[in-house]
Amino acid sequence: MKFSWISALVVLPAVAATWNPGGGVTSCTKSGTKEVMLEGGEFIERGTGICTNGWTLGITEGEGELQLLKGDEVRWRATKENNDPILGIEECRMQEGGAFVCKDEDEDENRLWVLNCGGDRSSMHLNQDDNVVLRMRGNSDDKFKVKKNGNEIGTCDPNTNF
Repeated sequence: MKFSWISALVVLPAVAATWNPGGGVTSCTKSGTKEVMLEGGEFIERGTGICTNGWTLGITEGEGELQLLKGDEVRWRATKENNDPILGIEECRMQEGGAFVCKDEDEDENRLWVLNCGGDRSSMHLNQDDNVVLRMRGNSDDKFKVKKNGNEIGTCDPNTNF
């Protein structure tokens, strides 16, 4: 019997790409090989994130921290003005009006960390192939960015005083 590489391709099962989030993030709500976006109306909850092959933006299962992870290594986290981490986040939502809002589990939806600098149709972008791995893209330029080394740059400061 003659066997060729073409017939081998036909009988071998297709293997879907999988992304393993890092740290305390246990699953990916959206994933991609290079760039993933969190667009208006989309959200992540505690224990979930958006993932590329190697990078995760997610909320940790235990403490409820919003973190940018390279594998299991924390490169950036949402912090207060004194650089203490924001704890107790249950959900972060990209709102239709352009704000990225992280809140706790209180029924009154207490906001803990907010970026409000994108304008209509803004989105959060996770891009593993760029030196700026996380950015909030808005109507004009990218006003909030995090580089692969964890340095936060840009002209948009998160609001933590509510």
